[in-house]
Amino acid sequence: MKFSINSLPTPVNQKYISRSYVLNSKYRDWRDQVKEHVPRGHVIMVGDVGLQVDFYYKRERDIDSGLKCLLDGMSGCVYEDDKQVIELVVTKNKVESVEEVMTVVQIDNLSLT
Repeated sequence: MKFSINSLPTPVNQKYISRSYVLNSKYRDWRDQVKEHVPRGHVIMVGDVGLQVDFYYKRERDIDSGLKCLLDGMSGCVYEDDKQVIELVVTKNKVESVEEVMTVVQIDNLSLT
């Protein structure tokens, strides 16, 4: 299964509000946006899962800065829990305009191969 979102995930260091365990609204909103972009009719995967994630960014950022938000966002709608992810390939790609910024995700159920 493959889907894309026309934005980048919120970095984990912006996840909490003032060192408490209350998720900030940007983190919650992006995590919820993941659920909206999963193709309709998708059946939640069980077993081992592999991911290919391509980040297209305008400003420089760490390659792992949005992974936690993305993986959390897919829990309960793509797979049961992000503990199922046993394979992860991530690329980051520089783009020229804000309109090109996006996250593309390819998910494979490795239990079926």
